[in-house]
Amino acid sequence: MRIVVSGRLNPPLPPTTPCATWALLPSEHVRVARKDMERDLKRLLNGSLLEQSLLGLITSAGGGLTGADLSV
Repeated sequence: MRIVVSGRLNPPLPPTTPCATWALLPSEHVRVARKDMERDLKRLLNGSLLEQSLLGLITSAGGGLTGADLSV
C-alpha cells in the first residue's frame, strides 16, 4: 500500500513510522496562478463598494459559500 501525504513545513507533519519524504519544488503553474489571484485581490480591494463588500463576505465566511449564500 502506498500513502501520499502532503503538507506545509509549518506546522510540520505529525510523527509517523519512518518513511521516505521528498521536498517538492514550487510548480510554475502555481506561481502563475498565485500571481493571477493576487492581481484579482488587489483589483477587488480597490474596486467598487459592492466588490469590496463581496470580498469582505467571502473573507469573513472562512470557507466556501453556496450560490444561495451569495444570492441573499
